[in-house]
Amino acid sequence: MRKIHQLPAARRKYFLRPTSLATLAMAILAGIVGAAVTLAQSQPQNTSAHKSALQYDVASIKLIIPGNGIANLSGRVGMTDTPDGFIARLATVKMLIRRTYAVDDYQISGAPDWVSKEVYDIDAKFDSSTADELQKLSPNDRILARQQMLQSLLTERFNLTIHRDDKEVQVYYLIAAKNGPKLQEAKLDNADSSKPKAGPAPGTAMMTVGAAGGQIRGFASSLASLTGMLTRTLHRPVLDRTGLTENYDFTLRWTPDENQLPPSSGFQVSPAGSSSGLPSADPNPNSGPSLFTAIQEQLGLKLESAKGPVEFIVIDHVERPSGN
Repeated sequence: MRKIHQLPAARRKYFLRPTSLATLAMAILAGIVGAAVTLAQSQPQNTSAHKSALQYDVASIKLIIPGNGIANLSGRVGMTDTPDGFIARLATVKMLIRRTYAVDDYQISGAPDWVSKEVYDIDAKFDSSTADELQKLSPNDRILARQQMLQSLLTERFNLTIHRDDKEVQVYYLIAAKNGPKLQEAKLDNADSSKPKAGPAPGTAMMTVGAAGGQIRGFASSLASLTGMLTRTLHRPVLDRTGLTENYDFTLRWTPDENQLPPSSGFQVSPAGSSSGLPSADPNPNSGPSLFTAIQEQLGLKLESAKGPVEFIVIDHVERPSGN
């Protein structure tokens, strides 16, 4: 197992900027959310029992706001995989756990308060041989490998151990509506992969939710990206039961009710280092249908309330990280 060494402090570009308290913007790789089912079957019950074959060589973890939470901050938080590592800005440990295991907040229990309050900057790097190994993997396997690398980082630096617990809870099943889906299957041009492609990367989904309206756009995305974002918006698990397995381009616009608006945390969530490319919400908050109606009218799908099995991550042990 490769040891994750500490990275000396260096000058960094931070991603802080003022932002609207009413807007939450998220960009999620479709495969990251879609990997949740696979991870639930393949990952061990305890993080200390397993290490990824691929690991970060060095990692700097810097505490930014000790103990007083994120609610009083106004700025940008982000986490992103880079060609040679991983970057997090103003991220809580709970956010890192959520990303590592492809779960939402409601699926995490047993964590001490500081896990949701203290925020960190993280710079993790791996060498060229690891980068080459990642490139040899399929897109889905690459997502899983990245998640397991982050799992190893949390195990080594935060002494994180977990176990899993399945529960029957209230969920929504995403199913086809009466007249069938209206999704447009993505057509990817692989004629010349050496040329950069304009616009969002395939497999990307973006969401904005605010008082001005809600919007989700998918770019060659799986249905897992959509269900992940709907879960965050509706505060209840949304499980795909459409049977649709292709990648799609789609746009969903709706008028959110007060329960679908983000908390006034002062944060805008987007890929770290990204300053553009997020979709714009409808400027008229009363111009669109409800989310449930929009899903049927615009995507040819619908949400059906039911009870279903959901996996929960239970924190057995976690510590503040070892110093840099």
